[in-house]
Amino acid sequence: MGCHYSKKIFRYHNVASNDVNATRYSRYRHPKEELLPSMLKSDKKWLIIDTDAEIDSALAILLALQHEAVGKILAITCVDGIVTVDQAVKNVVYILNICDCETVPIYKGSDQPLVSTRLVNETPYSGKDGLGDIRDRFDSGLFYSKVVKPENAIETMISLAERYEGKISMVALGPLTNLALACKINRDFPKQLKDLTILGGRYHSANLIQISCVKTILQSSDLEDTTNFKELNFIRDPEAAHIVLKEYPVMCPTRIIAGEAIIDHPINFQWTDDVWLKNDTKKSGFVEEIVSKALQFYRQKGANGYFVFDPTAIAIALDPNIVIEDTQIETEVNLKHSECRGHLEIKLRDPSIDGNLFLIQKINIDILKEMLWNAVK
Repeated sequence: MGCHYSKKIFRYHNVASNDVNATRYSRYRHPKEELLPSMLKSDKKWLIIDTDAEIDSALAILLALQHEAVGKILAITCVDGIVTVDQAVKNVVYILNICDCETVPIYKGSDQPLVSTRLVNETPYSGKDGLGDIRDRFDSGLFYSKVVKPENAIETMISLAERYEGKISMVALGPLTNLALACKINRDFPKQLKDLTILGGRYHSANLIQISCVKTILQSSDLEDTTNFKELNFIRDPEAAHIVLKEYPVMCPTRIIAGEAIIDHPINFQWTDDVWLKNDTKKSGFVEEIVSKALQFYRQKGANGYFVFDPTAIAIALDPNIVIEDTQIETEVNLKHSECRGHLEIKLRDPSIDGNLFLIQKINIDILKEMLWNAVK
């Protein structure tokens, strides 16, 4: 069943009951579950990963599965993005199967943007399957049946946030459609999260932010023309990005890792070739296969390294020490001008006024490399 929500989004009613004193819950509300003592005492992260499941997402999931800071991945929720949501689900299943992980449930989310028409395009290296067109790919139906759940992603997000209020770190690696719908269905959803980390956007600064002049070369039809740079997560669903950046920071600590920050922190090719991909493991072989076209593409375009988008977002969510510099901001998502549609328009926020929205600018690349190495061990 497709999981796109349209005008029926607000039409869910309470469960009928003859007992006037009975507690009523909508189909999206469940009695709050007491946190287990182990959860209350632990500093480990409890994650929901929302993703469109392309190459970078695969690396991010591998990183999260291996990192010692992760207590539990409660769900991986899928959204339409680089590939269709159905293909995204298949890709996450494939990734978990590579890792022999049957304990992380997968949920299908929205199958199209809120308003605009679905963009039918791919990055120059993602291929038809989103993972670089894996050779001799075998998708196990048996494994699929074990990890893919029938509930939709948005309902699951809401339910988990209510049950584990204040504990869940949400990491958004794809278009923000699922998150926008979740907060429209349940206005308290952002408040029930511990924090939110978003990968997405390109910015035009409007007040002293000098980083607006950073040159970028990724995901353009001609990467040497830096003015054409497009960050696809926000471009694919600008309205969802607008809703999330208006609603969530009011109630939930929110970090944005925009395209400029990633381009500023490439992973040098010598390390990827001579260190990262030299691990003689099943996961290392998988990573080498899915990133090979991307590495070749970046080299041909004269890039000074490999740009790892989604893994950087996961790394920041798991270890705040990786952040060297961030800035408290206010932002709008451009919905009007076609050339800049989906771009961020940023201005600095008075540091004396508390705010929940931070733009990540500089990271410790050595910590990121160590996480990437551990992910394929």
